[in-house]
Amino acid sequence: MKTYKLEDIFGFAVEVEEQGQRFYEAASADAKTDEEKDLFAYLSKAETKHAKRFLKFQASYARKGGAFTADAHFSALLDTLMRGMIFPDRAKLREAIGQRDRNPLLSLIRIAMEVEANSVMFYQEMSSLLAEAEAKEALAKIVKEEQGHLIKLKQRRLEVDPYYAALKYGSWF
Repeated sequence: MKTYKLEDIFGFAVEVEEQGQRFYEAASADAKTDEEKDLFAYLSKAETKHAKRFLKFQASYARKGGAFTADAHFSALLDTLMRGMIFPDRAKLREAIGQRDRNPLLSLIRIAMEVEANSVMFYQEMSSLLAEAEAKEALAKIVKEEQGHLIKLKQRRLEVDPYYAALKYGSWF
């Protein structure tokens, strides 16, 4: 069991959102069409908005103090995420895009779906450990927004990936 300060956890959440902002900014720059650029630019701005919310919570907890003891599961999850497992850096992103699909947009969407799902998991775990209703409510709103990002990405993937659409809906047509 390991003890974490709440301000440090929210500081980590700020880092996650800043990584997300950079990830989506790079994705927007690498996108080929205006529609793709707009999608990733929107996601970049949303991550910036989330970081600002978390900075407020971080400052609040720095004044109040507070800590919690995490079980081995959460400690391992946090350790994994701190090593950059939510958002890959740009070099890793380009390498992953080149290796995964013939369609770079499809690779980008798949990677973005993975990181959004990881974000949702992290924030849900984080929420389960916090006692304050205000923090839980803020995290619930952000989880909902992250899930919205995932839905947008899934919709776009349905448009560019016939195999995914077939698996999702049981038909190629």
